[in-house]
Amino acid sequence: MKRILTIAISILLLFSLVACGTTGSQGPQGEQGPQGETGATGATGPQGPAGITPQLKVGEDNYLYVSYDNGTTWASLNVKATGTDGEQGPQGETGATGPQGPSGITPQLKVGEDNYWYVSYDNGTTWASLNVKATGADGEQGPQGEQGPQGEQGNDGLSAFEIFKKYNPEYAGTEVEWIHAVATNDICSLFDHTTVIDTAIQATCTTDGLTEGSHCDVCGEVFVEQEVIEASHSLVDNICSVCGFNSDTNGLVFNLSENGESYYISDYTGNDTDLIIPSTYCGKPVTSIGNNAFDNCRNLISIEIPSSVTSIGYQALYRCVSLESITVDENNPCFDSRMDCNAIIETSTNTLLIGCKNTTIPSTITRIGEEAFLGCRDLTSIEIPEGVTTIPLAAFCDCVSLESVTIPKSVTYIERAAFYNVPELKTVYYTGSKAQWKEININTNLEGNGPLFDATLICLGSEQDGFIYESNGDGTSSIVGMATIISIPGETPDGKAINRIASYTFSNLKNIIIEMPSTIQMIDDYAFDNCEIKEIRFSGTCEEWYNIMKSDGNWNYNSCGFDVICTDGTITY
Repeated sequence: MKRILTIAISILLLFSLVACGTTGSQGPQGEQGPQGETGATGATGPQGPAGITPQLKVGEDNYLYVSYDNGTTWASLNVKATGTDGEQGPQGETGATGPQGPSGITPQLKVGEDNYWYVSYDNGTTWASLNVKATGADGEQGPQGEQGPQGEQGNDGLSAFEIFKKYNPEYAGTEVEWIHAVATNDICSLFDHTTVIDTAIQATCTTDGLTEGSHCDVCGEVFVEQEVIEASHSLVDNICSVCGFNSDTNGLVFNLSENGESYYISDYTGNDTDLIIPSTYCGKPVTSIGNNAFDNCRNLISIEIPSSVTSIGYQALYRCVSLESITVDENNPCFDSRMDCNAIIETSTNTLLIGCKNTTIPSTITRIGEEAFLGCRDLTSIEIPEGVTTIPLAAFCDCVSLESVTIPKSVTYIERAAFYNVPELKTVYYTGSKAQWKEININTNLEGNGPLFDATLICLGSEQDGFIYESNGDGTSSIVGMATIISIPGETPDGKAINRIASYTFSNLKNIIIEMPSTIQMIDDYAFDNCEIKEIRFSGTCEEWYNIMKSDGNWNYNSCGFDVICTDGTITY
């Protein structure tokens, strides 16, 4: 401690020495000059004249007046000296005067703590300030006394180096050497180093240790550097005799659960392509796969989940881009991979939790979990079975190779980012009709589902020849409805060309299919007012359809949700 204090003083004084410089040898420290006597306090100035207490009187107009000059002049306070008159009594029957009203209350005055006058009109219950001081102003301040003479200047003190030598007489170096040492923070060059031993740390099975070392506690110079002792197990037949570690785990990292009754997998550090998770470790069951346990294991191709695992964490197999096969032991009570689907399914809810690039979603699945296929970069196509009603958050997000998807007519909602960053999506197959597709709630907030709208939509539930068909998913179809076909002729029975459809011609018709010839050149307003149109089959091209005069655009007023099928494309309304 003394050494540190001495060094600190030396550094402080050095800064003073460097700032001022020397002009030769410094003389001995002079004694402190005596303090000059304090000048006498100036005489107090004369007291100002005492303030005159205001005088009050009641004027002839029954108002209070105040005087500040002993009655020479008077100023009204605008305060009545008596209360208001009582009310007039009623006239007596015989003309006698009514009784006199109660007398008014005379105001009371007092001086408040702030030395101002206050008045009360209710016998002292409440008081109001008159903003008038009760005494005169203070007298003026007396003059300031003269300043005493300045004390004499003391003699110069010792230099920083002389002070250092005074407290460190053992130092044999020169002043120049001392200045250099302090200026370069090389304090230990003035004295011997203060050596401190760095204690060795024993390595364990999982934590690295350190050898013994040493360093200077003043300047920090290392004399003996500590070396790392790597953690290691004491293996006997592949089992650590200290902690029970099994070296046959192939890079799986096990952690003991909080209750001490089981293990969970927290990480994987191996490079195996095919991995079988053991059902036990060190004599205890392996019951859980932790969050992100296999995150970014790019070499992993197949994984087998034992019957003991009953919990799988968030994004457990995220970014396992090479994963082709996922198998769950058939005796697992919580999860399964039914029908060789190459996925992890929660048995009790029929929810597909985790898929891979070779996943085939079983027909018994009714739910898809959030982020189920997140980051499956090599997934090229997927068919979602009938019965699934929602495609959840980020279900197929970042599936950058996905080219086609089949969506069942049972789907009513597609959540945010379900198909975000799916740039190769070219075709969406929908098992319902175009009208049903338009009823699906597709969330486009934030990261949207833009690829669904950019892809070609093929509705397998077709509407032709008046019948509405729907695919059964096995190469066959069913008739699920019927529409009335209205075929507009190109000419009248007497051979005259038909080129116009008049207003309200098809008003209020329901469930219709219109066959329209290319001879039509005008469709009047409200021609298809309030119709339920399934589709319009136009015998001309898209350009010819656009060239038909449709007035101000109300030809299909209150009718929408249908397609105009032309010979070279489709137009949607």
